[in-house]
Amino acid sequence: MSDSSQAHDSSERPAPDETPAPGDSTLPPKSAREIERGRAEAQAAVVAILRRDQRGVVEHLASERRDRHARRAGALALLALMLLDAWVWLGNPAWIEFSSPPPLPPEYLDASRRVAVFFESQRIVAWARDNGALPGNARAAGPVPEGVSYRPIGPAYFALSAGQGADRVVYRSTGPARAFAEAGLRSRGILAGGPR
Repeated sequence: MSDSSQAHDSSERPAPDETPAPGDSTLPPKSAREIERGRAEAQAAVVAILRRDQRGVVEHLASERRDRHARRAGALALLALMLLDAWVWLGNPAWIEFSSPPPLPPEYLDASRRVAVFFESQRIVAWARDNGALPGNARAAGPVPEGVSYRPIGPAYFALSAGQGADRVVYRSTGPARAFAEAGLRSRGILAGGPR
């Protein structure tokens, strides 16, 4: 190509940073119908986007309103629960009745005392076997069950008792400890041979 043909070609095309005039476009001109259809499509797209955004905003506001109502309801429920708790603890309402359990039957107490005395007698016998003599007091052989008292009878025998008055049970080491405990368990029906 010659320099003159290049000069002619460069004058026909605009430079890259120059904007072509509306009539200078190399694209074929659009008909008025195509332009209107393009505008209508663009408007429809903008309207759809605006409607979607509007629905999103409405849904967001409704969601915030539901969250606010749920927080209020939760706070009111918590407050009501706290008030009820304070009333129960401080007001002592009549419908809450604090009653002590019924007393235990005498047979149960007798069997319990006999078992406590039996275990204490076994502890004292073991201590005497290890040390060659009876302890001076029951605490020397270990912890003593509540309500059980110990009394030495001479150098080789002792007595244990539990309870008071007519309900008192007494075990003497001259008799078998197992038979003493079994009598109480049979009376409760815990061992075979007792009433059921």
